Amino acid sequence: MSFFLGPIRTFFDLRKEAKRRMIIYWHAPNSDARLKSLAEGIDDVEIYKWDEGRLQLEDIGAQIASFDRSEFLVGWVLRRIGFDLAEAGRAFRDMAMSLGTTEEDRDRNFSRADKALKFRIDRSKVFYSP
Repeated sequence: MSFFLGPIRTFFDLRKEAKRRMIIYWHAPNSDARLKSLAEGIDDVEIYKWDEGRLQLEDIGAQIASFDRSEFLVGWVLRRIGFDLAEAGRAFRDMAMSLGTTEEDRDRNFSRADKALKFRIDRSKVFYSP
């Protein structure tokens, strides 16, 4: 029984951590703030914040994608009930690659991750907000 329930618990822990990071990085400075900082002479602490954010988002995306590929039976069950772990992994990698850049589409990437991990999205809101 724990052969199956342990990985299920691991998935829901990953899902919770993914949402936590989404909430943190939803409010990260955007490319306009980054360009302004560069013009004013950005310090190492600010660069570290963007780099750290990218690393954390990339890490959770890699954990979700590797879980999907390594836990075959549990991954199959999760796909059957509507979770899309492969898409969630891609969404987090896209978030990581574009965080703080001029090509960033934070709303689209975060919405993709929410949909893939079956988080409720309030369609009555004018814009995405985790």
